[in-house]
Amino acid sequence: MMKQSATYFWNHYIRVGRLAVVLAILASALLVAVALAHAPDVLERQPAAGVVLEEPPPEVTVRFSEELTSKESTLLVLASDGHQVDLSNSGLDLNDPDHATLVASLPSLPADVYTVQWHIALLDGDVREGKFCFVVGLDTLSSTAETCSPYQHIEWPFGWIAASLGVLFLAIGIALTQRNKANEL
Repeated sequence: MMKQSATYFWNHYIRVGRLAVVLAILASALLVAVALAHAPDVLERQPAAGVVLEEPPPEVTVRFSEELTSKESTLLVLASDGHQVDLSNSGLDLNDPDHATLVASLPSLPADVYTVQWHIALLDGDVREGKFCFVVGLDTLSSTAETCSPYQHIEWPFGWIAASLGVLFLAIGIALTQRNKANEL
């Protein structure tokens, strides 16, 4: 009688482990799909991230892969000391038929390292932010090595987080299944 109930217990435990593996695979696929579906790409930046310009640009534009809302989406240009240098007229580019481009006008800028910070709101309510920098004037190049990188951003890696959680759940499910198989022997 005892042997039969132990067999039933382990068979049930193995089924639960297999179910955990299947659920982990489905959960990780769903998490990655959701995370990647709501992570708009920056398609174009003018000026480009990390670029060194001899003359200041007349404006800064950032184009995204998804349509933006106009009221909550902003673009700021900051000097190296942190003060805002754009003309405070940033917003959605009304000439863009996709409504996916932010633009900010600039005055004539002195040589410095400038940081562009963007904050966007998508039509589905999701909010994202990021930043990049550019340099005006070759004489400021030596001070940009640590402060201006073309890869500087603060976008959250939702896809990687979701994928990591999925792999973790999958590993736990496989470990439970393997443990059950070892206990059967």
